[in-house]
Amino acid sequence: MVSKWALLFVVLFIGPACCGSEPLVIAATEWAPYSGSQLLNKGFSPELFTVVMSRKGYEVDVVILPWSRALKGTYEGTFDALLDVWYSDERAKKLIFSKPYMTNRVKFIKRVDSKIKSTDFADLRHYEIGVVRDYAYEPQFDQSPVLKKSSERTFLVNLYKLVKRRIDLTLEDEFVARFEIAHKAPELQDLVTFLPTPLSENNLYVGFSKKNKHVETLVSDFDDSLRALILDGTYERLKAKHGILWRWDYYP
Repeated sequence: MVSKWALLFVVLFIGPACCGSEPLVIAATEWAPYSGSQLLNKGFSPELFTVVMSRKGYEVDVVILPWSRALKGTYEGTFDALLDVWYSDERAKKLIFSKPYMTNRVKFIKRVDSKIKSTDFADLRHYEIGVVRDYAYEPQFDQSPVLKKSSERTFLVNLYKLVKRRIDLTLEDEFVARFEIAHKAPELQDLVTFLPTPLSENNLYVGFSKKNKHVETLVSDFDDSLRALILDGTYERLKAKHGILWRWDYYP
């Protein structure tokens, strides 16, 4: 008969049986303030994921990569999961999504001297819109055959194209855009402004790779621990620590 002390040793020192002793390798990208190599603890999302999964006994190693490499590597199983993912049917073929842990409000950005006011597609079709390569913004927007979209590697590239009048609009999560402008392009703060109506409000998820044979357990463990983190106040403290100050009430 196995003693209760032996069982306790197994729980405390061996860790999650599903995943062995290797840490989870999690991909993220440069998308401040949510994640980034120069941010405190690599940003809000990496620290949140690490704290959430540590409560279930997992060790976590977060790597910061360009978005396309992070997404491809997670699809292929090089990484166990990808942080800061918006849902799309295409991605759901290769990822299992966690419960959401944040909501983004994606807004169009224009030059302050621009006369653009409407976000209706019928009006937007007259303008060149800067987007970030491989991002999923909103299904109708992504799939629209009438909108003229110009793809670049980063939001910041699109922002400079905007002020140089090479495009008419760009778009990004409002908080990300404000962070990027304040920290990387403060000289542009008075040159651009947001259109008030969001294109979309997108939930942020962890996308777990279907290549991991324990993926269902990983998703369940994340969702369960995230809920506990929200209920005990740790979630709000982590947001404040990373300067994310708006309230989020997904969980009751």
